[in-house]
Amino acid sequence: TLEVGSLYVGSSGSGTLSAAANSTIKTANAFIGMYFTSAGSMTLDNGTQWTNTGDIEVGHDGAAALTVKGGADIQTHWFGVARFSSSMATMTLTGVGSTLTVTDNIVLGANHGNAQMSVLAGASMSASAVIIGNSEGGSGYLQVNAASASNTNSVTVGDNGFGALDIHNGAAWNFGPNGLFIGSGPSGSGIVKISGASTTLTNPGTVNVGLDGEGTLELFNEASWGINFLNAGNTENSIGRVLL
Repeated sequence: TLEVGSLYVGSSGSGTLSAAANSTIKTANAFIGMYFTSAGSMTLDNGTQWTNTGDIEVGHDGAAALTVKGGADIQTHWFGVARFSSSMATMTLTGVGSTLTVTDNIVLGANHGNAQMSVLAGASMSASAVIIGNSEGGSGYLQVNAASASNTNSVTVGDNGFGALDIHNGAAWNFGPNGLFIGSGPSGSGIVKISGASTTLTNPGTVNVGLDGEGTLELFNEASWGINFLNAGNTENSIGRVLL
């Protein structure tokens, strides 16, 4: 068992942390790739349990990678990938029983950061809200491939940055009641692609494609989705595209 108040993996230099064989990690806050000169890498495997009471940042301002596999589990209050301008960061959650549970928000690509996250092969993630491409200049990409995701609030793809969400190959997403926003802010641009007849989506309250920005929703390869309320091109200067 490792218990740390604040964990830094790659503060100004290069750092790695690997945990396997049912390890236990307990932290208050954690930063992988803290400063712009840093590179941090962390791998959780084989049933490792990580409980964090505050924020986990995969790439605060540096390069970072986090891999969770083999039934490992993360529970945290807030989770971010590529938070600031120098950061390029990736997060991979893969394998049956591998989970990420976030009580607040998952944020991918803020303040010019570049984030990529993959949920694969039976893994599952859940959060209150998911924001992909949070700030102007930031970019985020999330794929859910043969895995599951859920949220209790809203999903925003291209808040004021660029965001892309790809749900395919039998994936399932249980959307929260507050909607899906694609191209939310005036500088936001978002793309959501949904593919495959076996991909399962529950209906959010509203799907906004181009709320105040530019948004695209694409369904292909026999994908289907019953939506209660769809709004494409919400305001005068917004652009909303729906492609079937």
